[in-house]
Amino acid sequence: MSPDRFDALADRIADAVAERVLDRLAERDARQAPGEMLTVAEVAHRTGRSPDWVRGHAEELGVRRIGHGVKPRLYFPAARIEALLGGERNGDAEAEEPTRSRRPARVPPSEVELLDYDGYGGRP
Repeated sequence: MSPDRFDALADRIADAVAERVLDRLAERDARQAPGEMLTVAEVAHRTGRSPDWVRGHAEELGVRRIGHGVKPRLYFPAARIEALLGGERNGDAEAEEPTRSRRPARVPPSEVELLDYDGYGGRP
């Protein structure tokens, strides 16, 4: 094969590969067109929740992880958050902000009823 024919063939192959790559990228972008993306802090602010709550419900909120490290950046589609907020405003909220757990109120010992244990049935 002459060098000119080889170069022409290489150019045709390169053009075909480039066109195929562009088609695949366009298909991927069409499937993943996220629109505006929000950070954890932005979602927390818009929803009135804490950043910890947002991280804990990331999958439900449509998280997209950017990066491959131990702690990838979390981004959320704004359209999904707005849709969830619309449902919440209409009374369809499923997940509530967790409240801090508190210790139960202590009952004074004089008001506690003791169980019978091996013949011991209460206070002496």
